[in-house]
Amino acid sequence: MTPERWRQIMNIFEAATQRQPEEHDAFLADACGADNELRGEINALLAARREAVGFGSVPLFMPSQYLENGRFIGPYRIEGLLGAGGMGEVYRARDTRLDRDVAIKVLPEAWSADRDRLRRFAQEARATAALNHPRICTIYDVGHEAGTDYLVLEYLEGESLADRLSRGPLQLDEAMRAAIEIADALDKAHRAGIVHRDLKPGNIMVTKSGVKLLDFGLAKLRPSGPALNGRSGTAIAPNRLTAHGTILGSFHYMAPEQLDGQEVDARADVWAFGCVLYEMVTGRQAFAADSQVQLISAILRDDPPTISSLHPQMPMALDRIVAACLTKDPDERWQSARDLVTELKWTSRIAEASSTAAHAAGGTRVRWYWLGAAAVLGALMALTGAAITRTTAPVAAPPIIRFQVPVPPILGVGPSLALSPDGSSIAFVAVDSTGVRLLHVRALDSSEVRQFPQVRQPLQIAWSPDSRRIAFTTLDGRQLRALDLAAGTIQTLSEVPALRSGLAWGATGAIVFGSPPGPDSGLYKLEPGSTMSRRIVSGAGVGFLFPTFADEGRLILYLEQHENDRRVCVADLAGQVRGCTRLDTTKIAYSGSGHLMFARDAMVLAQRFDPARVMFVGDPVVVAEQVGVGNNPIDGRHFGVTAGASRTFAYFSSDTQPTSQFAWFDRRGRRIADVGPAAPYPSGFDLSGDARYLVALRGGERESWIIDLTRGVSTRVDEVAAENGDVIWAPDGRRFARAVPSRGEIVEQPAFGGQPRSLVKRDDLPNLGLEDWSSDGRYLAITVLGGIRRRAEAQPVDGSKPIVLVESTGLIDEQHFAPDVKWVVYNSDESGRHEVYVMPFPPTGERWQVSTAGGVSPRWRGDSRELYFLALDGTLMAVRFAPGTPPEIGAPVPLFTTGIAPTYHLDHYAPAPDGRFLLRVPVGSAPSSILNIVVNWTSALPE
Repeated sequence: MTPERWRQIMNIFEAATQRQPEEHDAFLADACGADNELRGEINALLAARREAVGFGSVPLFMPSQYLENGRFIGPYRIEGLLGAGGMGEVYRARDTRLDRDVAIKVLPEAWSADRDRLRRFAQEARATAALNHPRICTIYDVGHEAGTDYLVLEYLEGESLADRLSRGPLQLDEAMRAAIEIADALDKAHRAGIVHRDLKPGNIMVTKSGVKLLDFGLAKLRPSGPALNGRSGTAIAPNRLTAHGTILGSFHYMAPEQLDGQEVDARADVWAFGCVLYEMVTGRQAFAADSQVQLISAILRDDPPTISSLHPQMPMALDRIVAACLTKDPDERWQSARDLVTELKWTSRIAEASSTAAHAAGGTRVRWYWLGAAAVLGALMALTGAAITRTTAPVAAPPIIRFQVPVPPILGVGPSLALSPDGSSIAFVAVDSTGVRLLHVRALDSSEVRQFPQVRQPLQIAWSPDSRRIAFTTLDGRQLRALDLAAGTIQTLSEVPALRSGLAWGATGAIVFGSPPGPDSGLYKLEPGSTMSRRIVSGAGVGFLFPTFADEGRLILYLEQHENDRRVCVADLAGQVRGCTRLDTTKIAYSGSGHLMFARDAMVLAQRFDPARVMFVGDPVVVAEQVGVGNNPIDGRHFGVTAGASRTFAYFSSDTQPTSQFAWFDRRGRRIADVGPAAPYPSGFDLSGDARYLVALRGGERESWIIDLTRGVSTRVDEVAAENGDVIWAPDGRRFARAVPSRGEIVEQPAFGGQPRSLVKRDDLPNLGLEDWSSDGRYLAITVLGGIRRRAEAQPVDGSKPIVLVESTGLIDEQHFAPDVKWVVYNSDESGRHEVYVMPFPPTGERWQVSTAGGVSPRWRGDSRELYFLALDGTLMAVRFAPGTPPEIGAPVPLFTTGIAPTYHLDHYAPAPDGRFLLRVPVGSAPSSILNIVVNWTSALPE
């Protein structure tokens, strides 16, 4: 472009800006004549002006000088204009020192005296320089020469995402790849304390190597520290470059709070990301209108049409991701870009697997639809008909159908999930919002989830061969019973002598169940018509877990748990063991397809298994990831598969990774300060007695981490095997204890260096909960499973005989000694709902109920004169306590709503001696359960 051409463009452009927008077309037709290229250049500048000005918030940079090709700025030789926008001109240049192409962003001379402009220009330099990420444009240099301020940036070959979208939406795989890269770049920026505030397709470059995030000219910086999240961002001082009420950014991608001129944090970028993702996959903006007023109204009040309603072939998971980005209330959005990266990767893997299976099924490209339950029933019926009709021509593998079924609001999901043999229904056990375990049944052709209150506290469940009844055992009884789904009646089938671990009902009518290690451990069978089950396989100190039928109900597969390994074993109905083979897993299920399904970490794998020869055939294949729920994503028990001819597979997962942030709160619920990094803290943590240190289990491997609460420094201490979700400080604050159930040990680990040692070793601790360490150092509070009963014990550290605190068929957990070691508080569901109880120590046989409408996670105040617990809605409650016989127990008083979904077996908070509370607060949306259904899952497996 010559200087003359540039001056012509600028003269017409400046004249156009003096006219109303509706007059531009007629004016340009006269001014440009047949020169369509000239008209296009000016229209581009007018569009940039509209975008930068918005509703009059920021005057447009009016390009008034043109840097001719060949001119030098420092060592950089100008080689052409790339574009102009609200913060300057961008030129292509050559770095003559390093012999490379660069991009130079030049601040107009007219703005050199504007302090705010100069600060914002310098801010972009600092923001970009603070980031080192392959998806963020790199800054090389910053300078000032002859009245011109400039930035030297990485030169990118490619086009803007806006230009790419002008030709239509991206393919799904391309869009998902770009979305993951953008979210990852945002996560890096947010963790560095930088909020972009102007994320839009025009600030994203599409290159051969992937996308690049550009233009941090409106970025908001804060002092370095812990990564931004939705809560901590509110504590940042207002950016002095932005006057109160001033709107910065591009309107189509602005969050509602940004339009209001409010302080914004990382969640405004999450909103903009949702708009960009929506546009990438649909080819249309999430919010569009004929006028700016209508656009503001749409952003503040409306929701865009769902992606799946516009493009039914798109995964419905995208609807959920975008909806969580575009929630009007920032507190309800994804709270970090890291959450988005995790969700997008999961969705991308699912979409890729579906696409791969589709190609394998038909040899040609098949468009996938995530179907609702009614459509799935139709598919099942069609597939059944196809199985009956025999032809001589090769039959392509039926397509995989994936969909998700909503589940009721729950606190957690039990280990039981079972698919009916005909593949038409699913049953599962859930703990509802009142703390009661319920049996739920969902027919896949219905949106209704049926609850059966007559099934009291179910533990294990199994379908009958005809899919009409469900056998179950309960927490508070020694009976095996069966529910008739049509009549709603219950029949007692047999007495059961031991705690159950898995239940199966075979095609011959026999029912089998296993048990964990213990005096009555073994594999039990109930014959059809009999009322007495008998043990058919036994072994001292061996667990018999998750039995499942094969060979049309004539063989039994089960998981045999030994001290140092686990094995898959095969026995016949008479109890004759055919053989075993080693397998590292936490659960198994045998499919009618001839595959053994087994859990490993958070995955479910399938591998062909020959029960007759007791051997695996071929290699294992991953069929599901992120299996588990809530704060326990690595628990692989939450899956089921049909044993009959139907090829249906189901599993629970979380809709987000359970990332948490430790934070201090005062008694009124005000968040005082965050502590340590946000990370996956899946289960146990404990506060030292002086509230100086925190020990917490972190990550899928549950490593032990010590967090210095004064300095915020985290140190990994992982000398003890990660086998249990409990970790407890010693009273001296220099050691902590962990359980190692496979060795029957409780191990003491020095917190600041040194070797662990065995604190307690017993033969009956393979099913152990470690709860507390008394302030005098003499006792550990533990929970032990024995038979069908659960015992809460005070185990002397000197190894002497334990003191039984309470024994029950219900769940007992979270026993904590009072600081004066004269009382013990705990929670139990023996009444049918989790409640909090207190008892003297040593026990006298008396106890008193503390909670009045359900409660979990009890804790003591440091002077033993007040108790705390979580109500079932997550409210932190306080109860006045005065010792005596009986003690004086006040009415529970609510302190504040924590926002935590409480569970009976996890640590959620810890009181400090000074009256503060340390809470583990979910980052992002609190994990909730999703029931995933996969029909024809075997179609994705290799032949």
